[in-house]
Amino acid sequence: MPTKEGTRVIAISHSKNKELHIFGEGIYIGHKNSQEFEEKNQPVGILAELMLEEKGITNPCIQLDNGNIVWGCECWWGPVDSRMMKEQLENSQIIQIDINETRRKYREEENAG
Repeated sequence: MPTKEGTRVIAISHSKNKELHIFGEGIYIGHKNSQEFEEKNQPVGILAELMLEEKGITNPCIQLDNGNIVWGCECWWGPVDSRMMKEQLENSQIIQIDINETRRKYREEENAG
């Protein structure tokens, strides 16, 4: 079933061993065109690059509790109250990471390479 706008969700970067690296919790605000957002909120990564090549492509947009934006193409995400997410959270050590820092590092590596 599709996630409804306004649903409370969690955005996960990755997992490693028993660590779950998360960008945080927030609200799914719908599918948006990332090109309508300021530079700091532009997504990074291979999927983001493909998405940005196509004008008008939309992507799931999540506004985190800290005010940052994270895109569906940058993370795994889903409703906080889903059974799958609850199991992931209960069985992992949670490591909070910053989406802006992740993007900065990605862009630096891209520019260096």
